[in-house]
Formats: sequence, C-alpha cells, structure tokens
Amino acid sequence: MWNIQYIYQNGHYVPFLYPFVYFLLNNHLLTITILLKILAVNYFVHFGHLLPVSSICNPILKPFMRLTDTGYIATCFFIFNPAFFPIAFNIHMLIFVGYFIAILFCGMTDADYIHLPQVDNDFALKWSYAVHLLPICFYLYYMIQHRKNIRFSNSTFKYSAYWVLIWFVFIYIPWRVFTGDIIYSILGDDTSLYMKLLIVAGVFIALYGSNRVGQLFCKSCK
Repeated sequence: MWNIQYIYQNGHYVPFLYPFVYFLLNNHLLTITILLKILAVNYFVHFGHLLPVSSICNPILKPFMRLTDTGYIATCFFIFNPAFFPIAFNIHMLIFVGYFIAILFCGMTDADYIHLPQVDNDFALKWSYAVHLLPICFYLYYMIQHRKNIRFSNSTFKYSAYWVLIWFVFIYIPWRVFTGDIIYSILGDDTSLYMKLLIVAGVFIALYGSNRVGQLFCKSCK
C-alpha cells in the first residue's frame, strides 16, 4: 500500500518540511502551527469527499470550524502581540485538557474517522495528538522563560471565555444547523442534556483553572 500516492495523500512528507519552513520563518511555534494546519487541511483535501458533510458543502471548510482551529488564530495573535499570551495560553490549555479528557475518559471518537485502506489512520491519530499537545508545550516553555513579563488577570479569563462563546455562537451553531455535522462526537444527539451541561461547565472551569494557575505561577516568580 505504501506508494507515492499514499504518502502524498496522507501527508507523510509534511513533517520533513520543518527545517525548510523554520529556515524561512525562524520561529518554532509558527513553524509547527503552519505544518500542523497543513496536515489537517491535507486530510480533508484528499479524503473529505468521503465524509457525509461533503454532500452539503465543500469539506475543505471543516478544518476551520473546530474550537481547535481557533487556536491557530490565537497563536498568530500572540506571535504578533506577546501581550495576548495569557488568552492564547488559556485557549490552548482548554484544547489540550478537553481533547485528552474526552478521548481518555469520555470515550470520544473522531467524528471524521474514515475506515478505508487508502487512509493511514495511525498517522492521522498521531498528528491529531500533536495538534492538541505540541502547542501547549511551546506555551508552557514560553511561560517558564518569560514568567516575569506575563500578566494573567480576571480580564484575561473573561476574554478567554468570550473567545469560546464567540466560536460557539458564530461558528459552531451555524455550521451544525447548516450541515448537521456535530464536529465533536460527544456533542451528538445521543449525548444526554445533562452530559452536555457538564461539558459546558467543564469548559469554563478549565479556562478559569488555566488562568488561575498562570496567574499564580507568574506572580510567584516576581
């Protein structure tokens, strides 16, 4: 099964672009952000037509609809404006905590999983883990290195919450109404209202916890 088409369609070559992209940008976080986004887009470019959503709209739109995808925007804001770090950190911590809790403890499965021989699902799972794990590692490293110059506050928690609410109201709801695509399996119709309310509460608890930990950590180092 391993041939040039298989390697190309599954994006096996993308990680090897790292040194070239880094040479051009001289920024590890921006480089990893771009390459992870390429992997996600590549998946839907080559296999999106196999998903139910493709009968309603162009599947290339899908990798821009998830909360995870707003993390790329938060990273860009932070790179061009370091004062945005606390909000970007909170968003990526939420993405990290939410994903791995859902996967490991709630039994969530990837709603876009395709069981076909031309799809390398092992590789797709690996880069999916990387999408949710690598950015927060960079943010934690940056916070340790620059903790004296970072300002977490009640306002950074508030704006982080606004960020999630804006995504939910203006991206998730319209996308779901228009396409019927649930994006996250744990938000499907077979999930009880009680569980969904717990998820909502968990989102804001995670944001508050992330902001509070950042606030205490940075304050203790001054």
